[in-house]
Amino acid sequence: MHFLAKKIIIQSIQKLATSFSIENSISLLNLDSLKMKGKLIGKNGENLRFL
Repeated sequence: MHFLAKKIIIQSIQKLATSFSIENSISLLNLDSLKMKGKLIGKNGENLRFL
């Protein structure tokens, strides 16, 4: 019984930690083309999300 409870708690923590780290990750890229920068940022910065 305790084994099952530990397993459930560990899996819950792992899932929460994964989603938290994905949401709070930052990536830096060097883009040479203004066209590519425009595609990533989108019109009026619609593809950017600020914390």
